[in-house]
Amino acid sequence: MKDTTRTYLLSGFLALIILGLTILVFHQPETIKDVTMSRALDTVDIGTTSNDGTGDPLRTAFLKINSTIYMIDTLGIDALRATDVAAIDLDNTTTFSADVAFLITDLPASTGTVVAGTGITSAMLSPVMYFNTAAAINISSNPQIADGYNGQQILIVGSSDTNTLTLEDANGLQLAGAASMVLGVGDNIRLIYITALDLWLEVSRSNN
Repeated sequence: MKDTTRTYLLSGFLALIILGLTILVFHQPETIKDVTMSRALDTVDIGTTSNDGTGDPLRTAFLKINSTIYMIDTLGIDALRATDVAAIDLDNTTTFSADVAFLITDLPASTGTVVAGTGITSAMLSPVMYFNTAAAINISSNPQIADGYNGQQILIVGSSDTNTLTLEDANGLQLAGAASMVLGVGDNIRLIYITALDLWLEVSRSNN
């Protein structure tokens, strides 16, 4: 009977932790707070072996669980930093920390200097990219944009009608509209990467 109770307790605690982590990653609160995952969770002591009498009593265990739920409920998080989370494989090819550095950033992220011969590098990739190179660039590299991971989407936004970015329907990029896209101030294009095709595909564009 005690083994069954302990099993239920552990299963419930693990379920709550998984739920809590899911909320932390996907919940988007209305207010922005600079919060990091620096608080240590007071985990339930399960003892050394079954029924050895060294673990937490049920009341103590559930007090710890309630404290964890309260902590999760009071956190307001818009973004997680790569250094704040453990390494978990999201797409069977890269670690969670690498994915978070790519996916969860302060938006929009400036591209910095883009060179025609090297194109948009993996270090520049971000969910929202603000092209701010101090020159008009027509990317000639192959590929024009570094490979992403399967299903990854990016939005590239132009910043100037003089220092424009030109993308061509070639070299790792498949456009749905015209054969090229010139990004002036406020113009934008959304792309998705498909691993099986080794292509960035156009999802949408806006000439503003």
